[in-house]
Amino acid sequence: VTVLTRQWLDDQALPDLHAVLKNTTGVTVDYIDSERINYYARGYQIDSLQIDGLGINQVTSAATFIQPDTAMLDRVEVLRGASGLLRGAGNPSAVVNMVRKRATAQFQGSAALTLGSWDRRRLEADLSGPVNAAGTLRARLVALSDDKAAFQSARHEDRQSIYAVLEADIAPGTRLTASLQHTALG
Repeated sequence: VTVLTRQWLDDQALPDLHAVLKNTTGVTVDYIDSERINYYARGYQIDSLQIDGLGINQVTSAATFIQPDTAMLDRVEVLRGASGLLRGAGNPSAVVNMVRKRATAQFQGSAALTLGSWDRRRLEADLSGPVNAAGTLRARLVALSDDKAAFQSARHEDRQSIYAVLEADIAPGTRLTASLQHTALG
């Protein structure tokens, strides 16, 4: 098991799941072309991606869905090996679990601006804290805008994402969590 913490994601400046898996020990990246990518572990294609422990319905290629942005994630867990005990069936490759950020009991906020090659401009904002005085209702909002070109003149990616989570303590030992995540590509 490899746990890629928030600190590691920040230190490495990895913007999406593709960049994370490229930098994960034991995971191999196979480029079919510039848009279609497969991931392998232990010689088998990784066919199990999860968000907060719930499986994502995935066809054969990881490029069939929008690559999750790491701004929304607290950590990424990679279990290499047979995953049948955790999800009921699977091949002996790996399970990749993306654990999203949760609301915090104390107020915190951060913002980041990244400028990079190929005219990359990335802006992230993250606010979290209690909504009521008792701290039984907490919220978090993460927003980002990521605009970049590529070495191919016809290729350009403009991504806007927003993630909001609301947590309420409704009884001792009982917490209700609701979240919404939306990503738009232009």
